[in-house]
Amino acid sequence: MDKRLAFILSSVVLLISAAILRPSYLHTEANPYHSRIFISAYGGLPDTLNSLFSGSGKCAGCHSTDPNFFASLVGQTFPAIPMPDARDVNPTDMWRSTIMANSAKDPFWRAKVSHEVAINPGHQASIEDKCTSCHAPLGNFAAAHDGIDLYSMEMLIADSLALDGVSCVACHQQSLDSSGISFSGQLKFDSA
Repeated sequence: MDKRLAFILSSVVLLISAAILRPSYLHTEANPYHSRIFISAYGGLPDTLNSLFSGSGKCAGCHSTDPNFFASLVGQTFPAIPMPDARDVNPTDMWRSTIMANSAKDPFWRAKVSHEVAINPGHQASIEDKCTSCHAPLGNFAAAHDGIDLYSMEMLIADSLALDGVSCVACHQQSLDSSGISFSGQLKFDSA
C-alpha cells in the first residue's frame, strides 16, 4: 500500500512540476499543434533572407517539383525533353520530410531541451544556445555573427531561417575545410 501511495504522490508532483516549469513558448490550447496558426507558421518553406543566409523557399524555386517533367531520372537529355513517365527528382521535396528539415520543429527535441532546462535552470541560456547550434544552425550562427552571445529557444520560435532546421545552405554553404566533418555545431560557413 505504501508503494502505491508513493507512486501516486510522485506522479502528482511530477505533473504539477511539469505544468509549472513549462516554458511559455511551447504550444498552448490557444496555439495547439496542427492548428491553422501552427500550420501557417510551420507549413511552408521560408523564402526570407538575412545578411548571411537564404531560406529553403529560395532554393525551392529551382529545386522543387517540376511541372514540365524536365527534372527526371530517365534520360537526362540536351536539349531537355519532357518525360512525364519518369520519376521526378527534386531535392526540396525529398528533404522536407527528413529529420534535418524538421530538426528545429521536432517536438521530441523541444521537449528534451525543456527537460534539460527544467533540471538545470541556471544553465538555460547555455543549453539552448548549444542545442540550437545543431538543430537551428542558420539562426544560431547568424545571431552569433550579429553579436548575440547566446541564442535562445524564444529567438528560434520567431526566426524563420532557424525554423528551417538543417536546411539547404546549412550544408551547401560550408567551407571546404569543414564540410562533412563537423558534428558538434561548430560549423564554418563560407560567405563566398
